[in-house]
Amino acid sequence: MINNLRLVILIFVMVMFTACSEERTKPLYAVKLSDSGVGKIGSTTPFEMRLIEPKFPGFEIDKFTFFKEGEPQPVISVKYREATWMYLFPTKDKKWVERIVVVSSHVESDWSAMIGKQFDKIYTRQQLHLCRSATEGTGIIIKCIIPGSKQLSTVYYSPVEKHKRELPSFDVLKSLPLQEVIWER
Repeated sequence: MINNLRLVILIFVMVMFTACSEERTKPLYAVKLSDSGVGKIGSTTPFEMRLIEPKFPGFEIDKFTFFKEGEPQPVISVKYREATWMYLFPTKDKKWVERIVVVSSHVESDWSAMIGKQFDKIYTRQQLHLCRSATEGTGIIIKCIIPGSKQLSTVYYSPVEKHKRELPSFDVLKSLPLQEVIWER
């Protein structure tokens, strides 16, 4: 009887040790995208790391600068287990969060827009009027408003150079995977 009890305790301890030592691929709570922002980040959030870090416990928050047209542009990245989930961009005066660019399918949403999802799983032919295009390198960027949202848009990239600044046809767009979801104040 005592040996059986010891065996049960030993198995319990081993299971607990194994469960605690496994790396989590997702945080313990959901990060959700909405018209208000992402998680607890929105239009009233100051663009300050010390105020953003507590809103994403367990995430790595990093601030860096890139240059756009010769001007320094600060960006805050939000990562989990070294995988980037989103980037935060400030207002022109650099005081508030103006834009959040979601790049991970782990960020949840009430809309069908998930990173990697094909264009035709989100938009219909009749919704092409919601989209605009612009050239980018050797292809084009397609940005579309999410139906039913006031703050959110989706971004697709098409390496098809021949379209120039024109919006490609639905047949060209339908198989493109969603690259980014953007929240803007």
